[in-house]
Amino acid sequence: MNFWNIFFAVTAVLFLYYFLRYRVTIFKFVGEVRVELDKCSWPWDPNQTGSCDWILTHLAGYLTGTALLKLK
Repeated sequence: MNFWNIFFAVTAVLFLYYFLRYRVTIFKFVGEVRVELDKCSWPWDPNQTGSCDWILTHLAGYLTGTALLKLK
């Protein structure tokens, strides 16, 4: 085993440990972010193309489950 394999294994174990230890607060935070994003009024047209705002909007919506356009 080389250095990178050991590094990634240790990183994965630490991530899993902290995720399991703080999972309640993580899920609470994500839930609160979702509620606040539902309250937001996005200042641009969701059908607009060619903009970084459009990409970031859909990325944030996909990651938080508040997507403007639902993908099939």
